[in-house]
Amino acid sequence: MYLLYQLALAGLFLSILPAALWASYKTGKYRRSFSQRLGKLSEELRAKLNRGQWIWVHAVSMGETAAVAPLIEAIKQRYPQYQILLTTVTETGQEMAHKNLPQIDAHLFFPLDFDSALNRIFAQVSPKLVILAETEIWPNFLHHLKKRNIPVLLVNGRISQKSFQHYKLAKFFMRRVLGDIRHFSMQTKEDAERIIQIGAAPEAVSISGNLKFDQRQSLLSAGERKNLRDRLKIPPAALVWVVGSTHPGEEEIILPSFKELKQKHSDLIMILVPRHPERWKPVEDLLTKAGIGFVRKTNLVKEAGLQPVVLLDTIGELAAIYSLASVVFMGGTLVPIGGHNILEAALYSKAIVFGPYMNNFAEIARLFTEKNAALQVKNVQELNQVMDELLADAHLRSRLGQAAVKVIEENQGATERSLASIGKYLSQNTEVRSQKSE
Repeated sequence: MYLLYQLALAGLFLSILPAALWASYKTGKYRRSFSQRLGKLSEELRAKLNRGQWIWVHAVSMGETAAVAPLIEAIKQRYPQYQILLTTVTETGQEMAHKNLPQIDAHLFFPLDFDSALNRIFAQVSPKLVILAETEIWPNFLHHLKKRNIPVLLVNGRISQKSFQHYKLAKFFMRRVLGDIRHFSMQTKEDAERIIQIGAAPEAVSISGNLKFDQRQSLLSAGERKNLRDRLKIPPAALVWVVGSTHPGEEEIILPSFKELKQKHSDLIMILVPRHPERWKPVEDLLTKAGIGFVRKTNLVKEAGLQPVVLLDTIGELAAIYSLASVVFMGGTLVPIGGHNILEAALYSKAIVFGPYMNNFAEIARLFTEKNAALQVKNVQELNQVMDELLADAHLRSRLGQAAVKVIEENQGATERSLASIGKYLSQNTEVRSQKSE
């Protein structure tokens, strides 16, 4: 079965290779990560990984990396004898980890799920424990860990409806794959039921809550917010609409809405934040085509005067940008992407709006809408209406923001619950070493 899996994966890899090579040629994407994905490490990294005891944490991208950060910090505090290796799939995840997670001892791009790449990696590092964030289930990787008797835990687990349907089609294989994971700490009861239905042993599954509620975001002070606002050349009295993490097809909806709202609210400024760096230029072209004045954030020093739109063309600043918002709209929700994390904006007590496609964060969306802590719109007409109401009513914005902070406070604690599961396996390792020394 694993051979067939690798053959299918090889076919998929070859099918996307031309596009990846083209992206690498045009933008430089994948260049620095490709050798690591093949399991080839620098001499410096090999030397580092051969020293000490390691816990391997894997998080696919920037959002998952941010979510698992409180857990990593707690592990380092409670088990200082271990070093942390963090792997991600995406380059934005790596950049976020380098900038914001100083407690990480080594960073790598996750290897391709082939025997050759995995054998190279495991020749360099033999972790005491592997922790997977959310739904990072790589069958061959897990198979290699099982053969090496390295325990694997899944934390902050979630199974979307779409993923659930796909996994059910391969339930006969998934039961074997999930058998290589010792424990599943799932976000919700629904997630727990789904993982059991596709093959996890019920006794290996627990409900921990969502680690994202425990994120310790360093909130900007009033002075820092003023400095940021000044750098973006946004007047103190201006209304600010932050549109975060947009995907293809959303700007075509958002920009006409902005033009309409701008006619009613002349002091409205939009900060537009495409999800991926390669989209900065296409979004710039859309703004030009729409006839909307804009400035890239990196060009603000060069350009004089105020523009209606600031295009954020930097990485890792979105959380700080939320601090300036009058209203936040979360991208990935007007097109069937599944949404992104709204908690960073909620920590700043912001009025939050999102579209119909929030299935990747369904439980968070439910909690916030049920508590009147965020507003969900079905279409562009509702978006225009809701935005108009929010921009006109500071009291309504404040009420939503205060409710959002309360939802976060009521749902914290997943870090400690996940740490309890992790501690059992680290304690076992300590006991084994003690017995050997005796």
